[in-house]
Amino acid sequence: MPRPPLEVVDEAPQGCLEQFQALGLAMYASIVLAMLLGSAICAIGSMVGLLLLAENPKELTSGTELEVWRLAVLRDQGVLGDDQVPALYHDHSEAADGSAGCLVVDGALVRWQGGAIQARSGFADAEVRVDGPDATPTVTLVTPDLALACPFGEGEGGDRFARMLQSEVSRTR
Repeated sequence: MPRPPLEVVDEAPQGCLEQFQALGLAMYASIVLAMLLGSAICAIGSMVGLLLLAENPKELTSGTELEVWRLAVLRDQGVLGDDQVPALYHDHSEAADGSAGCLVVDGALVRWQGGAIQARSGFADAEVRVDGPDATPTVTLVTPDLALACPFGEGEGGDRFARMLQSEVSRTR
């Protein structure tokens, strides 16, 4: 006796995926590409955010928060002794590499450039002057013997430096 013909059963997925059955590999590839594109956009956005929020290396800093390599450069140049840590530090070199700047250490304002101390002045009988625009001031400590100027760029904390120097001058009177 002959067998009855087998019924062909369609094994197509049911539901919402049924309409995408014909797309197959193309649909899978487009989903993967969309995920990669989304990941790339997120990564680029994160990098831009980090760059915009990066700290200004020339900003006024407390000596206790100073990077170790900056202290090492100052010690190698002879600006600081082996056990000295500045109370305030400002790098005003073009490359922000510690080759020029102003710092307060041991009750004195020190300005250095190119590995050598240019000037050093205590706060006794001194006056603090702020010249230039508010955004980019030059803070000058004026004594009877010397005028020691420290230039600041925009966002580098020149106003705070002037207030802190004024506080030091007031303490010595």
